[in-house]
Amino acid sequence: MSDGSPRSDRVPRHVAIIMDGNGRWAERRGLSRNEGHRQGLEAVRAVVRAAGDLDLEVLTLYAFSLENWNRPQAEVSELMRLLDHYLDVELEEVIANDIRVRAIGRLDRVPPSLRKRVDDALERTRHGRAMTLAFALSYGGRAEIWTPPAGCCARPSSATWTPSSSTRRRLPPTCTRRICRIRTC
Repeated sequence: MSDGSPRSDRVPRHVAIIMDGNGRWAERRGLSRNEGHRQGLEAVRAVVRAAGDLDLEVLTLYAFSLENWNRPQAEVSELMRLLDHYLDVELEEVIANDIRVRAIGRLDRVPPSLRKRVDDALERTRHGRAMTLAFALSYGGRAEIWTPPAGCCARPSSATWTPSSSTRRRLPPTCTRRICRIRTC
């Protein structure tokens, strides 16, 4: 992490990275897509360490989209295994560096054993203050757009309103006009 020097105003507070292209990168080099994903994991380690060195407040890694579930089962299984491996191997370093882990997305779609590991990481790092490391898992554009307004709103007066029944122009009457943020912290 940092050496205690003041944080530069030129460093953003929050950086989000869409982890895309590892499989294509590997294929162009004659490697398996899974090898590309393994190399991507090495890049994650380096990025998390660099983010800490820069005193970044939040690093969000868009790691697995809803569309990724349509990949071949063997590739999906490898991606889940890699995340499980990262949390297993790197969690102690994350804790030692006072990093809080968060997760966003449709976590109900994540395999139960991995979900347990994610929940454990969230619990064990909940007091981290140096940086927040957010993993976006099973996320999608529409879900990410509508989930925050639903979470910011008071209980809708109409029992029929749901985020999926909304449009860009019509939010439930109980929503305030304030901008709702995607909950990463």
